[in-house]
Amino acid sequence: MRITVIIIEDETPSLQRLKRQLHNISPQISVVAEVQSVEEGRTILPVHQPDVIISDIELGDGLSLDLFKEHPPKCPVIFATAYNQYAIESFKMNAIDYLLKPIGEDDLRKALTKVNQRKSTNPPASIDYDALAEAIERRHRQKRKRFLIKIGTRFNTIDSEEIAFAYTENKINYLVNKAGKHFPVDQSLEQLENELDSGQFFRINRSLIIGLTAIESMHQYSKGRVRIKTTPPAPEDLLIVGTEKSPVFKRWLEGEQSV
Repeated sequence: MRITVIIIEDETPSLQRLKRQLHNISPQISVVAEVQSVEEGRTILPVHQPDVIISDIELGDGLSLDLFKEHPPKCPVIFATAYNQYAIESFKMNAIDYLLKPIGEDDLRKALTKVNQRKSTNPPASIDYDALAEAIERRHRQKRKRFLIKIGTRFNTIDSEEIAFAYTENKINYLVNKAGKHFPVDQSLEQLENELDSGQFFRINRSLIIGLTAIESMHQYSKGRVRIKTTPPAPEDLLIVGTEKSPVFKRWLEGEQSV
């Protein structure tokens, strides 16, 4: 597989991991440039004509979409993002490939195979970067700042920043605040996962979304799993991060959010 690639990624560990994956897929894949900021991209993009660009969306100094509006790529773009809620329908409508972080090598291979098959026959799709940027900004604005809680016949609110964790027990979903009070809510855990800030909350398993500030300690458990201790205490049987999710959880702890 002979493909030339530009990588746009501002997180060095993610950049290095992606380069290793590309080399594993084929030593004939050549990374012709690495871009870690919008400003840097303004200099690099005009002087290269790669077969494909693999790009994160949010960079330290802005959106890669802003860069593409200034310098429209003449090749396909594969967006690599940890935020699966970001504009997925917009990506589909614009016929763009996208990969969710942490990127699986098999998924990356399939995307590159598709690029390789198309590069000599089909021009890249016309992309409305303004629409994509607006979709992303809209998702940011939609993050919940507070939730309505019903207690008997009374109603109250809980600010998102006061939430320690959310969990499911006996088919009932609860929000727990930092004082340890449990509040039943109507939203499913899937809805809560989408409405809470993914930089501050992580769904460690099917039944528990943990808040970063609630984590008191973590310990290595059997088979690569992680056991968490929280303040206030969460149900003990829910505090295990599984083997497959542990690497993603650790990267989230380092600030690589779960695009």
